[in-house]
Amino acid sequence: SHKIMMHIHKFLRTYHGLVISCFILAVVAGGIFLGIIPAFKNILDFQEKIAVLKKQTEVLRAKANVLDAIDEITYKKYFTDLVVAVPSDKSLTSVFTTIDGLGVQTGVLLADFTLKSPGALASGSGKFGTNFLPFTLTVAGSYDQIHNFLEQAISVRRFFRVKDFNLTYALSDSVSVRMNMDAFYAPFPTTLGAADQAIGPLSPQDEQTIATVGKLPILGQGEAAPESETGTQPLREDPFAP
Repeated sequence: SHKIMMHIHKFLRTYHGLVISCFILAVVAGGIFLGIIPAFKNILDFQEKIAVLKKQTEVLRAKANVLDAIDEITYKKYFTDLVVAVPSDKSLTSVFTTIDGLGVQTGVLLADFTLKSPGALASGSGKFGTNFLPFTLTVAGSYDQIHNFLEQAISVRRFFRVKDFNLTYALSDSVSVRMNMDAFYAPFPTTLGAADQAIGPLSPQDEQTIATVGKLPILGQGEAAPESETGTQPLREDPFAP
């Protein structure tokens, strides 16, 4: 052991400067790994957070500018026009009164109305995100009356679609048609988007579409807009009311 200690002392005397240099390097390396690298990582994380906040601020600023530019009265009218065409629920009353109004307007005889199970609208291109209420309807009248009914059924401000129909010639001047139809509705969202979710103004095409919808006649009164806004009255009282 004495010889070992002598060798150690001799090594320290010989390589005194090298030992001190190695010790200093070890301290510096420890400082880098324990202090500088974590601090540098924190700086990078902080810069990333600043970048995210900056982006969110820009989105919020743009969103505020869009909201400030919106004419609230105009958008309320847009909403009224659209919710008549596609209500937030099945709105059976407006379905009944619209069908009845179409019957009065075209002169056909409404012979049968049967509701089916509702579902989600889908097509070959995927879902539109709109719900529908399917029903069958039988009407009778002359060929011209039936033609007018089918033409006007898709041109009123309660959106329907005629999926298919079956014609039966009862008499020489009378036609009976059984149709499979859908009435559209779109429930209001249950959750709102995030505060930093970007929004944009309506495009000219959007405004043109809304204007076109607003000009369609209202025959049902279940979701009808006020007379002062539409100038349109239902053709008759709800025939299904007690």
